[in-house]
Amino acid sequence: MVVGAGIAVTVAATTLRRGREGAYTELTRPYATVAAAFGLGASVHASLRVAETTATGEWITLYLVFVPWTVFVARYAGYAGYVTSRRQFGLVAATLVSLAVELTLGFEGLAGVSVPLDDQIEILSSFLTLSLLAVAMSVTALVGVATYRHDRLSAASAVVVAWPFLHPVATIQLTRPSTPTANTVLLAGLFLGTPVVLAVGVGRYDLVDYPAAVNTAGERAVFADAAAAVAVVDTDGRIVRSNAAARATFGDVSSLADVTDCGIETLTDRETVACWTTAGRRQFDPRVTPLYTDGGATLGHTVTFVDVTTREIRRQRLSVLNRVLRHNVRNQLDVIRAHAEEADAAPAVDGVDRLDRLAGEIRRVERLLDRDGTGERRVSLATFLESTVASATADAAADTTVAAPDERVTVDADLCEYVVTNLVENAVEHGERRPRVAVRGRQTDTGVQVVVADDGPGIPDSERAVIEAGEETPLSHATSVGLWGTRWAVGAMNGSLSFADSDLGGTEAVVELPEGSSVVADAQNADSTARGNDDNNDDAIATQSVTRAEETTATRDEAIPDPATATNATADTDASEMLSEQSASTSDPD
Repeated sequence: MVVGAGIAVTVAATTLRRGREGAYTELTRPYATVAAAFGLGASVHASLRVAETTATGEWITLYLVFVPWTVFVARYAGYAGYVTSRRQFGLVAATLVSLAVELTLGFEGLAGVSVPLDDQIEILSSFLTLSLLAVAMSVTALVGVATYRHDRLSAASAVVVAWPFLHPVATIQLTRPSTPTANTVLLAGLFLGTPVVLAVGVGRYDLVDYPAAVNTAGERAVFADAAAAVAVVDTDGRIVRSNAAARATFGDVSSLADVTDCGIETLTDRETVACWTTAGRRQFDPRVTPLYTDGGATLGHTVTFVDVTTREIRRQRLSVLNRVLRHNVRNQLDVIRAHAEEADAAPAVDGVDRLDRLAGEIRRVERLLDRDGTGERRVSLATFLESTVASATADAAADTTVAAPDERVTVDADLCEYVVTNLVENAVEHGERRPRVAVRGRQTDTGVQVVVADDGPGIPDSERAVIEAGEETPLSHATSVGLWGTRWAVGAMNGSLSFADSDLGGTEAVVELPEGSSVVADAQNADSTARGNDDNNDDAIATQSVTRAEETTATRDEAIPDPATATNATADTDASEMLSEQSASTSDPD
């Protein structure tokens, strides 16, 4: 008893010190109280044996341990919210009554003490004890489940957590039919063994430093605290559970039919769906996950509704702008070119050619990023770079060098060719009379690195910052779409693009590509951050291009009437009306 009490007190002091050193104080305090309760229980048990009463220390120890142990286990497993102050007070009151009843029955017959209504007291004692046992077993089950679902905790840690309660209960049950000698051994094991297990729990298993609550809280956050609306529905479409975001979005609804006209099968196949919300009708991206029994039968589904109303409006807007750029502006440019050539206005023809090349570049980027699959294949890095550079500089007077090992790598050849070609053409276009361009390629631990260096004036710092940041503003923007196309293509391959000063005196563009991990080159499949920035950039670039073209068209319309011009002007007006309607529809909370 003395050794066990000493170990228990030492564990209590050590645990409290761990709390001061950074462990969770909401765990160290109840854990230290449990250890101290065992030390007190050992002392009380020895005193009762000396007094030769029928009361036993194991029952008293169980009552002393019950409340702090329950609080510790609930917090350890991540269910501290269920052990409120009011409930703790109720547990303490029930425990004190049970302890008083146990002591009353234990002292009966000592020094002439008699207990009236002893049968009723025994019934009350049994009822209270069973109630406390039920609570304790429920809490034990919670810690078992929480530990089992934790990927980094073993079953042994769950046993150590439950031991301070399970051991006294087992001892009480075993000592009833045992002989006095066996009882002595069992009680010695209780008051010595449990403090040792408590020491192992705080020392070996770090129960107060690494609780299972992190996994429980994480699972709860995934569902309850998720920003997207999540609903769990049964096979009949009834909503059996929803998170706070779903209730805030859809209100108090009881079935999937209250949210949308689409059933589960339609939601599974659709990319977007219209739903009724507390803020009106909005567009959502539904993500359906079926729920199965162990036998494979369908229990229901979880449906996650991601609000994409703003994204869809932006997509429609870009679609209109692309159509205007692709058809209306090109038609107007043909008319301008025809009149400029007839009037022998060479500057006007050059301006039209530049706009036509810009429109062609945008269409080229769009085709590359809207492919259904990837152009991923195994190529020789040296051969690939040499052929790409040669093609890009076929009509240019430039000194180019290519340095790359003859190693085979897996890349998206179409996108990679576009990136290298764009960077080389940009270096040649902005270089001196005979620019020097050096292209280097190498295989890294994570993929492929391609460097394009030149001796030109370099990319302006403001434009470089815009491309690297991935966002344009009215005051900070790129002068062409070429570098944006390069950045989008690199992003579609899950790579990165950066710039530095080159050894040749100009700019050095560094492209890092993870080998063999390119994704389907779709702007909607890019990462969410890049996608949001790129959409904004699409808006800015397309709007600027259309605005310049419309201004040119307006000037021409005033000077040269033409039937084709009238038709295109009508189409432009229709597009403007569509954009105005869509812009008005964006006045939502997003």
